[in-house]
Amino acid sequence: MNEFVDTPTPAFEGELGEPAIVLSLPEMRHAELLETEQQFDTVDGFVTGHPGEVAITGATGERWPVHASVFYGTYEVIGRIGRRLIARRLVHPRRAWPVISENATFNYGERRGTVVVERGSWLYQSDDNDFGTINASVMRKVHAEVGSEASVLRRDWRAGFDAVMTALAVLPVLLALIALMALWAGEECKNLAQLLLLGESVLLMIGALLVWRVRRERWGLRSAVRSSRELAAKFEVAARLLGHPGSQAFPSMNLWRGAQTDASLPSQAVIPKEQ
Repeated sequence: MNEFVDTPTPAFEGELGEPAIVLSLPEMRHAELLETEQQFDTVDGFVTGHPGEVAITGATGERWPVHASVFYGTYEVIGRIGRRLIARRLVHPRRAWPVISENATFNYGERRGTVVVERGSWLYQSDDNDFGTINASVMRKVHAEVGSEASVLRRDWRAGFDAVMTALAVLPVLLALIALMALWAGEECKNLAQLLLLGESVLLMIGALLVWRVRRERWGLRSAVRSSRELAAKFEVAARLLGHPGSQAFPSMNLWRGAQTDASLPSQAVIPKEQ
């Protein structure tokens, strides 16, 4: 399985915590294909958008520019009139570092601007070479935290989740069998019946504990994230054969780019080759 890079981008200056895996939540957004250079007043500061990029409008009315290659990999275009688009944000895994230092800064690149990042915000990575920041006031409103990177990627959550689900499926049958045995033994051996009922109570407690742990640690979500990355990596080569730049750690990005980039898109939205 493809792993994430070991270190964050040098464009960030400040101190970061341990990386986590987060999922962007789906929501409808307005977008605009930029034909001229524009400056955007974001929550973290001013960022300059350039022709060929896409300006996105969030739920709070904030607007910010993204590269076309990032947009078509993280949004599904639902409708379009001229340069204006209606897009649905994809459920997309990202890597996020919590910012733990004061007065951190992030440079969005040449001619785009540098912003001040508040403590408690996230530095995120959504593609091999795409980094950005998410303000603390909105980051958990539009993302779901899956867990720390080490816990999500270093363990086979699918095998554990399947084993627990199998055990929970068998548990009612086992409890019913024990209850019948206790009922039969009650007339002949009260001590055995009490022992069986005690064992049934213990199994019930174990089942409740398993359900609590699976829900608390989000085993199902972690299993889905890991499995989806493995599946996307198998098919991502198809997008590369179509000429799209590869995405080693985020293969689903390249699949969506390949699916949405066609002759119907304007020339300024054609996905550029990564430098």
